[in-house]
Amino acid sequence: DGMVLASEGGGLNSVDALNRGVFDVSGAGDTVSAAFALAVVSGASFDEALLLSTHAAGVCVGKSGVVPTQPDEVWESLAQM
Repeated sequence: DGMVLASEGGGLNSVDALNRGVFDVSGAGDTVSAAFALAVVSGASFDEALLLSTHAAGVCVGKSGVVPTQPDEVWESLAQM
C-alpha cells in the first residue's frame, strides 16, 4: 500500500503507493532500493528519496518482466503529481 520511513527519533513518514495498473512486481524492491540509494548519495533528503523511489517502483510494476526503469520515466511520473 506504500512505504514508511522511520527516523531515529521515532517519527514516521509515509508515502502511498501510486494508483497504477500493476502488471508485474518482479524487480520492484530492487528498484526501490536502487532509486533510494541513488537519491541519497546525490544529495536528496530521506523524504525526497522516499518519494522518488515510490515513483520508480510505480513505473517498474507497470511493466511486464524485469525491465529497467529509465530516469525519464520517473521524472514523468513525478511531473504528474
